[in-house]
Amino acid sequence: MVRLSKLHKLGAHTVVFMLLILSISGFFLNHKNWNFLYSTTFTSVPKSVIEHDTSLINGYWIDPLNANHIIAAGKRGIFESENQGKDFQQRLAVPCNALKSYEGILYAASHDGIYRQDTLGEWKLLALGTKHINAISVYANRIVASVDQSQIVVLDLEGNILQRTAPVIKSNELEHDISLARLIRDVHYGRGLFDGISSLIINDFATIMLSFLLLSGMVMSVLIYQTRKKIANRGKAIKMVLKVHATSISVVATIPLILIALSGILLDHSKLFAAFLKSVSISSTYQPPVYHQLSSDIWSVDYDGDVYRIGNRHGIYQSSDLKEWDFENSGFAYKMIRNGSILYVSGMGAPNRVLENNVWKKLEHSPHMFKDVITINGKVHYLKGHKNSVALPHFQDATLYSVLFTLHDGSFFGDWWAYVNDVTAVTLIFLLISGIILWMRIKRILKVK
Repeated sequence: MVRLSKLHKLGAHTVVFMLLILSISGFFLNHKNWNFLYSTTFTSVPKSVIEHDTSLINGYWIDPLNANHIIAAGKRGIFESENQGKDFQQRLAVPCNALKSYEGILYAASHDGIYRQDTLGEWKLLALGTKHINAISVYANRIVASVDQSQIVVLDLEGNILQRTAPVIKSNELEHDISLARLIRDVHYGRGLFDGISSLIINDFATIMLSFLLLSGMVMSVLIYQTRKKIANRGKAIKMVLKVHATSISVVATIPLILIALSGILLDHSKLFAAFLKSVSISSTYQPPVYHQLSSDIWSVDYDGDVYRIGNRHGIYQSSDLKEWDFENSGFAYKMIRNGSILYVSGMGAPNRVLENNVWKKLEHSPHMFKDVITINGKVHYLKGHKNSVALPHFQDATLYSVLFTLHDGSFFGDWWAYVNDVTAVTLIFLLISGIILWMRIKRILKVK
């Protein structure tokens, strides 16, 4: 019978490089708000990676007085075209999350505050410099911004702060069922257990520990090889590395790593498992703590002149005074885009819908998780990912974020790589379980001695 230690070693040698790619890329993707991920670029990468940067465009505007004039905003900054999108020139090199127009003036929510385009076409910082603005609404001479998904700031059009608050939603307004699909995604992305950054820290700990275990295991393998081949006697070094490789901290990291591995397999084949994952409903009683607070979960904002709205993973909540928040509409509100009197809501794992004449209805024939709404000749177009009916900037290189993203989901190599990731995830689970068994054996032997 093959010894467990040999199987453990064989499994580690087989997937070590794939696991390093997944753990390192996963760590940085957990912190996608870091600006250097978008300012660092690469040219010698597959075309699919370069094309992925197109999906990072978050806002789009066509000049109603001059159809040749187009502005697109995204994680690589703000780009402008004067020839109907045939060529785009970069105007601002700051990651942007949204682009809004009000009375002919453009405003952008960025990783470093709110920017406004002046009469000369220059983009200038308007307010909240250095703050991460993840969502913005401009209407009725008011700017409503979400800062770090946890704070709402109301400003006038000159950038003066009128009100600042951290919305607190009553517990009874947060009692909503969620699907297993929602929980799986949230757990994998580091937001599915506890409120604030706690879940993210747990995922960071897991990915760092995985990298450490892989590297220390490789070092130990080299030392054992040198000892067996009588190249050098590495007995003391082997014991020292083993002590730091097999510890109780490593055992603690096993739980989040198994959760990440299992959820990763399901996400790799989300279409295959979609029906099952969406059909399983988890009641409020059994949900992790984060779903009972959601204080750092403001994904979208809207203001219609009377009512403030915030969107989170449960749905949309409204308030007239930014103090009392009432549940209004269910389903993850990824983006809220106001087009005149009509409010479009882009869902994440939830239906798209629209609010018109105070009536909510499902938005048919619209792409999942669209980023913006554009009206051209009276027809509505949606900004979404790679496939769009509007002209977008074309890049000759790819951001570090796109490189890491495509490495992590396997599309860097091809669609078939998802199955390699599956094998890697299953092997990781085996390594974690066998590692604990071997660790317990070592502890038992040391006790006897």
